[in-house]
Parts: sequence; C-alpha cells; structure tokens
Amino acid sequence: MNNPREAYAPSLDGLTDEQINAMPEDDFCDALYASLQKQEALITCEQMDEIEQLWETERRSRRACLLMLTKPWAWLNEQVMNDREFALIAVQIMDIANTGKMYQGLADLMGTVSGWTMAALASRGDMSEVMAEARADN
Repeated sequence: MNNPREAYAPSLDGLTDEQINAMPEDDFCDALYASLQKQEALITCEQMDEIEQLWETERRSRRACLLMLTKPWAWLNEQVMNDREFALIAVQIMDIANTGKMYQGLADLMGTVSGWTMAALASRGDMSEVMAEARADN
C-alpha cells in the first residue's frame, strides 16, 4: 500500500455531491486515491487490438467523411440533386458518419487515460518537473 492513510480513507460510494463537497480536503483526496486504487483495467489487450484493427479499416471511411467537409454545402446539394449515383454514395457516407458513437467512446477512453495519469502524477513531489521534461522532449 503506497499510501498508509488509504486503509482509513472514507468511501465516496453512496455520497451525494453535497456530502462530497463538505468533506475535508485530505479525506476527499484519500477517498479518491483509494477509489482509483480499486480501478481495474478498462480494456483487454485483445480489445485494444480489435480497436486498432477497426481504426485501420475505417481509414477510407473517415477520409470520405472528411472529404465531404472540404466542399461547401451548396456543392454537395447540387451533386446529390443531379447525380443519383453520387446520392447513393452520399447515403453510405452519411451512414458511416453515424459511427461517431464509436469515436466518442474512444475519446472517452482517452480522457480516462488522461485523468488516471494526472492522478498518478499528482503523487510525485516532482510532478511539475516531470511534466515539463516530458513535454520538452516532444
């Protein structure tokens, strides 16, 4: 156990926002740390590989969606109105664009990585220096 106070940390489970906001700062930090310590991995290596494979196979679809955004709406409207084959393709691109939920899910996972990493870094006394050094190398 890295934090000796973790064993005595209050739980955040079942507390209202008002109760959490009323907690002493140290108790809240200890409870948050204890909660994070219990977090399991969010995906498996197999799921990671599946996500990467899907990301790779969706490249042309993403590109087609982005290509549609490089044209003004009036151009798209004219193409759809005057070219049935283009209209059929436009429907397919529209359906592809509706897979945005998958991309939102990926964005949410990336946000979790950011939050977890920041919480882990906060335990370091030299957090600012580590972050500055890491960012200077990029």
